This record gives sequence, structure tokens and C-alpha cells, in this order.
Amino acid sequence: MLSGFIEGLKTAATSSYAFVAYVCLVLAWTYVAVAQHRLRRISRVITQVPPQERAALLAKEYNVLPRSGLSAEQWIRSRKHTLFFLGFLLLLIAGVVLATVALTLRKDTIVRPSSETSQPFTVTVETALFSNTFQQGGTFWVVERFGPRRTKSPVNAVLAVRIVNNQSIAAMISQFSTQGETADRRWVPLIRINSNLVQLFFVTNDDFTKAGLNTPTMLESMLENRSMSPHETLKGFLLYAYPRGKDYFNGQFRFSVADTAGVKYTQQRADSNAGNFGSNLLPGGGYQDISEYPISFLQDQPANQVKQPW
Repeated sequence: MLSGFIEGLKTAATSSYAFVAYVCLVLAWTYVAVAQHRLRRISRVITQVPPQERAALLAKEYNVLPRSGLSAEQWIRSRKHTLFFLGFLLLLIAGVVLATVALTLRKDTIVRPSSETSQPFTVTVETALFSNTFQQGGTFWVVERFGPRRTKSPVNAVLAVRIVNNQSIAAMISQFSTQGETADRRWVPLIRINSNLVQLFFVTNDDFTKAGLNTPTMLESMLENRSMSPHETLKGFLLYAYPRGKDYFNGQFRFSVADTAGVKYTQQRADSNAGNFGSNLLPGGGYQDISEYPISFLQDQPANQVKQPW
């Protein structure tokens, strides 16, 4: 129970209510600090003033006179206690706000329909173009966007993927991995190509002098640094390379998804409707000559070239 509350506090710290509480707390403590500084200054000055003139000094500084029978020193001491109490009260209110938000978020996280806990996400391959081995390719290629020596590399699988957040709360994807099935019914992890660092081209008959630039909407760019709203659906493309080896892939895929709240989901097999790409699926950006770029394999690239943070 305590661990759940602590996790709720972590989430509450990022909420808009907590932000408002932080701002109010900073402003209030600024006021308290300035008031205490002013009070210390008056305390030093008032000791140098004759007792009969001290009440007039307070009236001038604070527009207030000590109550009958209360000396100026007693009034200053009472004022200090009031400021200390005000600071404690503000901390208490901020703590109550954070605890309330944390308990509310914890309740929202724990109390969910069984359908959400059994399948919090749905991932479907709407369309796929893939080769059977890592050595094959020839249709889709990627060229590095940056670097002193840009290269081109074959792409083994281009997937049009739909992901649905089935939960009743927002979810930020923290992990997204893909496996491909081989002819002997084994699931092998695939290498996701970092689409932020490459350009995608369509090549026919190995004619690199007239490679068609494709500018599809990439799913990873849609999922980066944002949360999926409850029951939201996102569609985009993902690019993959197969690991080196003799595996023969049959075009079946499955995905593992996790969010920042710790909800995880691993498919047995993704629903798919693999077929030919329609011309409207991969919008074109004209033709380019990429024959000058030497060929390299993504399997041999540095990890940051082919892996995303999630």
C-alpha cells in the first residue's frame, strides 16, 4: 500500500494541480521570507529608539499600533510567531493537495475494468511489405540524413501499424519492441530503424539513380514525448531490419508494449492484413539519385542508429 502511494506521489508531482500548488507555495514563502527580513530589520532599529517612541515607529512601518498593554517588543515577537505559523500552514496545505492528487491517481490506476488489465493496448499490422531473410531487400532503402560518409541500407520490413490505448486513462509509451516469426515457429527480436536519422526510398529494378523519396508518417515520432489519450488510436509506419543469420521470416509479427505507469502487454500474435501498399500510404517526395552512397547493413550500425529510447 505504501509503495503504491509513493508511486502515486511521483505521478502527482507532474500534474497541473501540483504545479499550481508549487507556484502558490513559492509565492507565499517569498512573502514570508520578505516579511521576516523586514521584521528583523525593525527589531534592530527599534532597540535604538526610546520606549515611548517605539509604538509610533511600528505605526509608521506597519500601519498598526500594539494593543493596550502590549509592548513593541512583544508585538514583534507575536508577529514572528504568526509568520512561522503561516509558513507551516502553507506547507501543510501543499502536502494535503499532493497527497489528495496521489491517492486519486492511485485509485484511477488500480481500479480498472478487467478488460483493460488483460489487454491495455491493441497493436495491429494494417499493411506490411517484408523480405524473408536479412540478405534480401532491394525495394525499400534508407539513406543516412547526417554524417561525413552517408550510406544506404536495405530495409527488411516496412509495417503500417495501428496502436490503440484501451485504458480509461492516458498512457505514455515507454517501451515498444517487435518480434518476427520464422518458418520454424520461433519469435526473433527485430531491429527497429531510427527513422529520425534516415530517409526512406523506394527503388525498382535496383535503379538507384531514380530512387523515390517516401515521407510517411512515422509511428515513433507520434509516440515520442506525448501521452496517448484514453481509447486513442494512432497510425503510422515503422521500419525494421532483421538480425544477421539464416532465419527465414514468414511475415507474422507481434509486439510488446509498456507505459510509464508500469502497465505491460505482450501479444501472442499481432492481427494483420498484410498486402500490397497503396500509392496513398507512402506519400512521395520526388526522385533522387542515391547511387553514389555506398551500401552498408543496419545490423552493423551503432546502437543509436537503429534503436529508439522506447
